[in-house]
Amino acid sequence: MAADAPPFPSAPSVVSLRGATASLGGRPVLRGVDLGVGQGEVVALLGANGSGKSTAVRAVVGQVPLSGGSLELFGTPLNRFRDWARIGYVPQRTTAASGVPATVREVVSSGRLARTKLGLLRKADRAAVDRALVLAGLADRAKDSVNALSGGQHQRVLIARALAGEPDLLIMDEPMAGVDLASQEVLAGALREQAAAGVAVLLVLHELGPLEPLIDRAVVLRDGCVVHDGPPPEAVGQHALPGHDHVHPHAGAAAEPIRTGLLS
Repeated sequence: MAADAPPFPSAPSVVSLRGATASLGGRPVLRGVDLGVGQGEVVALLGANGSGKSTAVRAVVGQVPLSGGSLELFGTPLNRFRDWARIGYVPQRTTAASGVPATVREVVSSGRLARTKLGLLRKADRAAVDRALVLAGLADRAKDSVNALSGGQHQRVLIARALAGEPDLLIMDEPMAGVDLASQEVLAGALREQAAAGVAVLLVLHELGPLEPLIDRAVVLRDGCVVHDGPPPEAVGQHALPGHDHVHPHAGAAAEPIRTGLLS
């Protein structure tokens, strides 16, 4: 199916990625991707493994160079954009532990450094850290070592670190991966508050889960191309995703993947 015409947001533009192409190791990964996110909008980037989701968000934060197309952040072309403190980014499959003993508060406070002078936290910085800890449900663990936390709590520390910077754009790559339901619900509450405050949110997800009520638009990638940009799928679960490929266990070894979802 041909891609829908991308409904770029009418709200002030925060991310405007147009006709983006990119390669990794000489292999094309993005093939003319259009992606727009407006102020206060929550956009989910969906698709099967290898569809280009993570590459797209890494391109937005400047980690993957574009070979074609254009990118504007807050109305400024990428090559002239310097205000990275406005962007909070939680990458995929990372941990809050670095091998160096650190408390939860210390790790979360590091998210504030881009907004400080000489790395010194002022009263407003400490207040922002306190708010981030509360939003992530970690206020009671602030003095604990990050090395003593569960995987879901590690993810919440990283999210709190991003929130501490009070970003205008919050980007999260698979924030629900390996996270228990309680942590997912905490994340949903934090994102609801951010969107209500006008923060633009871009999420890479495999399934919507507890975040479904928050999603304004879903952008679905397949083989590096946008195949859907519009309302999120109503069904939940990985098998309900547009463009999701899977082979049923009872199918023959040579069976073709079955396309399911809105765009099959």
